[in-house]
Amino acid sequence: MKKKVIVVGAGLGGLSAAIRLSADGYDVTVVEKSERIGGKLNIRSGKGFSFDTGPSILTMPWVLEQLFESAGRNIHDYLTIERIEPQWRTFFQDGTQIDLTSDLPRMLQQLQELAPEDIEGFFDYLSYANKMYESNLKVL
Repeated sequence: MKKKVIVVGAGLGGLSAAIRLSADGYDVTVVEKSERIGGKLNIRSGKGFSFDTGPSILTMPWVLEQLFESAGRNIHDYLTIERIEPQWRTFFQDGTQIDLTSDLPRMLQQLQELAPEDIEGFFDYLSYANKMYESNLKVL
């Protein structure tokens, strides 16, 4: 007889746990209080704009690929992962905007036009983000 498990919450963590538990032979039930699954991974739209309510960028696609593999599935049978440029666009109250892009020269050009005094801070941020990324790789 299979052991039964209840996973509370159908966010990314709950769904990931449910998939792995099910792949390991457990009888899994997922309960979710909201109308939609995904937890913070959702979107709100209106007046021609879309707003992510949680994660916006998939920085480690292999983690998702491994999750599918753990369940004996191929992620590419279910999803197409595409790089999007720009990754997002920010609108300021005064009408200016800036695109987050992986194109460093374009990013620096935008910063030079919008806030040249922030370029050094941008490089500090990139350095910090890289350290966080590398530290996360160590625990995966």
